[in-house]
Amino acid sequence: MMKIKYFLRGFGTGLIVATVLLFLLYSYQMSDVKVVSRAKELGMVYGKATAEEETSVENHVKEESKQVSEETTLEETTLEETTAEVEEKTTEPQSNSVVEVEFTISQEMDSIAVCEELQKYGIIDDANAFDKYLIEQGYEGRIQKGIYTLREGMSYEEIAKMLTK
Repeated sequence: MMKIKYFLRGFGTGLIVATVLLFLLYSYQMSDVKVVSRAKELGMVYGKATAEEETSVENHVKEESKQVSEETTLEETTLEETTAEVEEKTTEPQSNSVVEVEFTISQEMDSIAVCEELQKYGIIDDANAFDKYLIEQGYEGRIQKGIYTLREGMSYEEIAKMLTK
């Protein structure tokens, strides 16, 4: 009889504690008003925009797309020049030297695209294995755009650290 008494007392206490915790968590939720005000602080549009706002947004989008297309054209030109330089460097390897490759990473390249390019230039043997290494080590989201000079025989760690500086 005593054991049931203690069990019921503990069970009741647990229910009370759980109720208090759930009440606290439920009351902490953001209301619609809080969500809308936070969205406005972040510059998000809520509801129908006025004609001036729509025009302003459209102009802003057009300007950004012009900048992106100009950057892309510049990067493509740089990539083509770099590709030509890489081909020149790789076609003239010296007998006992390590082949160095100048490699360009553009903004729109993700980790698998970088890995495939590295494999194409002979820096790594397996693009999928290197991409898996980047993901496991947390490097895939930190790859920086730019021009890098890499050489054959570098370890995955050396390459990853160089690409994420």
